[in-house]
Amino acid sequence: MPPALTVKDRLYIDGGEVYSLTKDGFYGSTYVVDLTKSWTTSTLSGTGYTRDRNFAAARRPQLFYDESHDMVYSQAGQVYGSLARPTELFSYAPPQVWGFKPDAVADGTVTWSEVYSKELTTTFPYVSNAENALSASSDKKHYSLGGSIGFLFNNSDTSSRGELSMNQFLTYDYATQTFENKTHPTHYIQGEAQYVPTYGEEGVLVFFAGKTPTDRNVADDNFADTGIILVYDIHNDKFYNQSATNAPVGRYNLCSVGAGNAGNNSYEMYVRIPI
Repeated sequence: MPPALTVKDRLYIDGGEVYSLTKDGFYGSTYVVDLTKSWTTSTLSGTGYTRDRNFAAARRPQLFYDESHDMVYSQAGQVYGSLARPTELFSYAPPQVWGFKPDAVADGTVTWSEVYSKELTTTFPYVSNAENALSASSDKKHYSLGGSIGFLFNNSDTSSRGELSMNQFLTYDYATQTFENKTHPTHYIQGEAQYVPTYGEEGVLVFFAGKTPTDRNVADDNFADTGIILVYDIHNDKFYNQSATNAPVGRYNLCSVGAGNAGNNSYEMYVRIPI
């Protein structure tokens, strides 16, 4: 489950996993597709750029673009790799934000570098690496709601893993390059989010599906009601619940994509529901 991001004339696909009849595991590269050339699903070609060895491969990292500084960022996700378990999920990894400039090299070469972490600046506010969060980006900020964190009951025992769902609403402001952490009353994990610019003075965020654990236990299969969409009005900084008709039964670990029309007066979202 890799994220995909279009910046100018290139499509970036980062991380995720690869499965086959004989082998499966993480994909530790960022794949770049030149959109100035015609292609079909059978002729598609691109270039994979391996992440820095200190920038671990991840399942479903959050990939977003800050146009004001011409920076692509990647953060969070279910991280792979540790000295003890190099090919397994390692979600109690320290939080980091990595980035690259998409136009740094004319041929589109991707070279990631660490941008934010506690090691680089003591004011970095994240204390845990979030995974399974519901994230989306506007043209001004990146948003991340909920998710879960992993931890060790015993720091000397990598098998003593625990996991808790979170009720944080995290934002990264492109203009000021600052992070903010607010509390939300509900825990959301493994759902989807979309930024819809059509409505409100600055657009809205919609959060849907996934799970809403009642006691922070990620094993709690309390599916979110897909007939109730959580809407965040960016300009007014308020959350609302919106009822939806003909909603499917609860699902999690789904994918979604959205697009507006040329007149910016309608917006459509498509959801891939796992069976």
